[in-house]
Amino acid sequence: MQLQNISLGKLIAAAGGDPWAVNNSIQTGRPAQIADLAQAFHNAGQCTSESSNAFADARRRFEAAWNRESGERPINDSAEVQRITSSLRVQAAQLPEIAVDLENVAATLAQAQRTCGVLISGLERQLEDIDRQLGEAYALERSGHLSAHDQQVLDQHISDLEHQAIDDTKDTLAQLQSIRSGYSDCLQRSQTNLRTDGFDPASIQALDAPESPAKPDDQNPPHDDRPEIQDALSKPLPDDPDKLHDLWEKLTPQERDWLYQHDHSLGNHDGLPAVDRDRYNRLTLGEELAQAQAAATEADALQAQHPDWAQGKNIPQPNEPGAIFQDRLDYEAWQRRYDAARNGAKNLADLQAVDKTVKGNPDRKLLLLDTHTGRQTHAAVAVGDPDKATHVSVTTPGLNTTVHGSIGGMVDEATHLRMEALRQLSFTPGHEHDSVSAIAWIGYDTPQVPGWDDLGKSISGGWDVSHDDLAKAGAHDLARFYDGLGAATRALPRI
Repeated sequence: MQLQNISLGKLIAAAGGDPWAVNNSIQTGRPAQIADLAQAFHNAGQCTSESSNAFADARRRFEAAWNRESGERPINDSAEVQRITSSLRVQAAQLPEIAVDLENVAATLAQAQRTCGVLISGLERQLEDIDRQLGEAYALERSGHLSAHDQQVLDQHISDLEHQAIDDTKDTLAQLQSIRSGYSDCLQRSQTNLRTDGFDPASIQALDAPESPAKPDDQNPPHDDRPEIQDALSKPLPDDPDKLHDLWEKLTPQERDWLYQHDHSLGNHDGLPAVDRDRYNRLTLGEELAQAQAAATEADALQAQHPDWAQGKNIPQPNEPGAIFQDRLDYEAWQRRYDAARNGAKNLADLQAVDKTVKGNPDRKLLLLDTHTGRQTHAAVAVGDPDKATHVSVTTPGLNTTVHGSIGGMVDEATHLRMEALRQLSFTPGHEHDSVSAIAWIGYDTPQVPGWDDLGKSISGGWDVSHDDLAKAGAHDLARFYDGLGAATRALPRI
């Protein structure tokens, strides 16, 4: 967030607290790892129907809030479970109770992180809009062409904007503090139960969201005693898939996560292992989906506030020097917020389609999610792990293909193709144990010819069909995708 006309320090002081600090303290928690630990205790214990139902309910709450992990990290024989059962002599019947408490912590933390992220994104959009309006007001004030009445109107407008910024920040801070308080209450109850069951809550302290925000020096890469790795982290990642894969295999988990924090498109880099591409792209999917949903909600609210303006009706006349009216200022402020909200929600249908396709399906790998570099959203989903498969197929799209309209159907087709291929291989001598991965790839801007209802886009799409620019660009991107599969695979697949 870049503010040119609002002092963030003064804004925080006027609001009575720092909402970004509260949000950062919550976002530092690691609910997925707590959930993994909970699953391990659940798997190791003697579950009653009551504890199983309680665990399943908490797991559903966690998955609903935390749709940003691959879900492929079971810890059925984790050291923590073994330590608890042996050194503390916890009975097997107690393990499911520990699992329920841990899962409740994970679910509540994941819900808190998701909601707080949406609130902060909304606040920042509001402040950026107010900041733009203040800049325009200050420029008008400096023009020197204002009458006394115009200056009075403008001064009131500036004052209203400043108070709006403070009020928006106060409201968000109060909501974040309420969420933080609710999570703290849940954590304290769970910690009491965990101690009763023989589990030391200090074991998850590093995974919990701390009361005060951590302030890491995240602009600098983690220190590594290997000079070549330290040097590599200070440069852009290699463009060549083979070189990138070689570097990636040498990085620690902390170094990989640091790279993602500085580049949320990390999972789209060809050459990374499929499991890592999936993990980071699911993180990005969760963030972008929450932001797009919040933007859509704001757009709906603004449309309901002024349905006539949304339809282009009853628009106040533009202001001129010597003739400045509040209704025009109000309209311009509304229009900027409305345009920004609609722009923020433009990829919502694509993101929802991808989320529906991969959510709850750990066997599906989200190998590509890109809403920024092309005219259209790009996505690729693998059914089965291509890094472990002896046979890999890739289906590519054509005319009028979109992520929101096609990714679900293409992935279903890939699923059926994989099942049939495995069936045929099972009857082929010497290939009974072969594995298959089928990939649905929408990795380029496909030509769009919507028809007579949108003649302009149809003419543009017709040009794309009759020329090979998009096809060449798509072929280049697909070739790189193939190179990435080859660099990351553990065996030599037949693609």
